[in-house]
Amino acid sequence: MRIAAAKLLSRLIHHGAATAIGGLETALCSSATKPASAASLCKLNGRYMSSGGDAKAVEVQQPSNKPTGTRQPPVQSATQRPPARQRSQQQQQQQQQQQQQQQQQQQAAHQQAAAPARAGGANSGKQRQQSSKQLQQQQQQQQQQQRQEQPPQEEEPLRLWHSGAGVAQLASLQVNKYFDVPRNVCPEASKQFYEDPVLADERVNQPNYGCRAVQAEASFFGGASAAMPLLNRRCLQELVQAVAQQQRPHIYLDGWAGSGKSVALYALVNWARANGWLALYLPTANLLVDGGTYYKGEDGLWDTPEAARLILTAAKDNHDRLLKPTPPAHSCHTFGRSRTAPQLYTPHIAGGSWAWARVQQARSKVHGSDGQPLSKLVAEGLAAKAPRDVVAAAVKLKEELYAVKDVPVLFAVDDYNVLYSHTHYYEAMHATHHRTLAPDELRLVRTFRLLEQPAPANGVVVAAPTFGQTVSDKLRVPVPKRSRLHVPRYGLDELEATVEYFQSVGHIAGQPDEAMLRRALFLVNGNAKELREYAPTLLHADDPLGISLGYKAKASRLKEYLETV
Repeated sequence: MRIAAAKLLSRLIHHGAATAIGGLETALCSSATKPASAASLCKLNGRYMSSGGDAKAVEVQQPSNKPTGTRQPPVQSATQRPPARQRSQQQQQQQQQQQQQQQQQQQAAHQQAAAPARAGGANSGKQRQQSSKQLQQQQQQQQQQQRQEQPPQEEEPLRLWHSGAGVAQLASLQVNKYFDVPRNVCPEASKQFYEDPVLADERVNQPNYGCRAVQAEASFFGGASAAMPLLNRRCLQELVQAVAQQQRPHIYLDGWAGSGKSVALYALVNWARANGWLALYLPTANLLVDGGTYYKGEDGLWDTPEAARLILTAAKDNHDRLLKPTPPAHSCHTFGRSRTAPQLYTPHIAGGSWAWARVQQARSKVHGSDGQPLSKLVAEGLAAKAPRDVVAAAVKLKEELYAVKDVPVLFAVDDYNVLYSHTHYYEAMHATHHRTLAPDELRLVRTFRLLEQPAPANGVVVAAPTFGQTVSDKLRVPVPKRSRLHVPRYGLDELEATVEYFQSVGHIAGQPDEAMLRRALFLVNGNAKELREYAPTLLHADDPLGISLGYKAKASRLKEYLETV
């Protein structure tokens, strides 16, 4: 036993395996229990060796989790494997070398990527300047070539028909020139002003109480534009000057159907509002005799609250800032200085700063007879629920405006003769009979028969009849003396100005001569509506069908053609 232990210890010292001491202890323990002659095996660090004989190592394969099909790397023996400290040092050195190589590679890649940018960065400013100069030179050369290739163009005559001014300067504009009318100054002339949005979504047919002539003019030439061009006729300028100077308190526009009475009245209302006037405008008197509910009052007159609400709404939307009282100016101190607080109102008119200053001066003077502002009267009328209260507010508004002295007021009623024709209301007499109400029985009709009433305190009443509807032209309308203002149909000079406008908007092509203009004027008889609708046919240079030349001219042209053939 002692001999075997000595041999094993010498062998361990020879190989320098310090970890085999545990195996020595195992061998000593096993030798104490087993006889010395038995060939005992001692496990030393995962290796088995015989207790007697040579020191031939027997390798034992450890179980692994790798699949059997893979090839296992060869296991080094104790004689070939270096010590644990040396292995750990070698691994650390290898890792450090790999990290250094990776860092060097990354630095080299960064240097290669940054080299062209650094090389080009020094000259980038110069290159940009040179490229911009080259582009400018190329553009200049292209422009010069285009100028040389194209002949010199004359001044475009697209705006020669326009005066370049708005409706606020209508009284001083050149005759037979167009001017711009903003669409938002007079919203009650449009159809949308009288439509109920709920019924419009359901596609319910609603009555149109706007100005149909203005609606046709606006839709025919650019309904989506912000301003609508209108022709400054001589009769329109006379009308504006007569209203501005208040030469006559009552004016009755007389003229044939299609002569332009409704458009002239619409332009007059826009001019008045642009110059600080209060304008109560009814685009059609049919609003007072047709549509809506009606109730009989205690005095026997009938009330139409829907028409009264529309009148009050138009006054509120167009003159709410003017009807409101001016807030009192108060002083405030800023850095030891006393100043008056500015008025926080935005101009609603298109007449310029001088007109708006006039409105600011007159705002505090527009009061009722009881001293309250008219805006309060309008608000109370719109908030009222009883039909008689709503109609009473509209009647009182008209009376209060009639009595205003410090601000000029314009009363404009289109289709005025409708107030003397008939209504669409009736009263049931018994189960099988009803009678039609006369216009005299409606309270608002009596209120707006303005030509029968005395002149306003500071204002003008302008009314225009209609002859294109169900109203008879033989109807007698009471008109004051020397109040008629004739609105003629288009003449040759006005036709020429209109043709220039048609050419600019592309409505007609070519340049018609004087003979064609005279023929078109004769065929439409000066009717502006028919001229607008039939101008492409009437002013066509070559008319193969002979529509505008007549059947005799067509026959003569056909005869000449057959003779030449």
